[in-house]
Amino acid sequence: MPSLSGAGDDGKARTGSGLTRALQRQVFRRDIGAAVSDLILSLVGTPAGHRLAVGLALLAAVLHALFGALQKGRHDPWLARAAIDASYGIIAAPFALFVVPWPEPWMWPVFAGAFVIHSGYKVVQAMTYDRAPYTVVYPVVRGTGPLLTVIAAGLVFGEHFAALQW
Repeated sequence: MPSLSGAGDDGKARTGSGLTRALQRQVFRRDIGAAVSDLILSLVGTPAGHRLAVGLALLAAVLHALFGALQKGRHDPWLARAAIDASYGIIAAPFALFVVPWPEPWMWPVFAGAFVIHSGYKVVQAMTYDRAPYTVVYPVVRGTGPLLTVIAAGLVFGEHFAALQW
């Protein structure tokens, strides 16, 4: 593994061909990513891992309901949606820029497709909050995503689900 100090194997400082900032960030991301992976793997199958998974699932459910209520609240749903998405971006930026390794070039079309699908979902969600009560829209909106995902998995990837899996 390259040294982050800029010193070569012989201990002498490198000049001109020293480590670039980009390489330093790549090494840092790999080290942080490995540490996070080790932490997650150490929790697999343990009571602490189970508690963490349940806690994160419950937190996600509460936050989804909270964000839906904020979007449907007294304020403009389009402005609320933009504020929520901006907050997501601010929270995720440090991880995306400094922790997670950059994706391979072949992944960018996948990300672009996911962005288009997700953006369309958010636009339709905001439109529904303009037209119907929250108590009607929220369960439909939250249930439509998983349903469409299962249908798309069958159509695109040929996956088949048993009756109890639906």
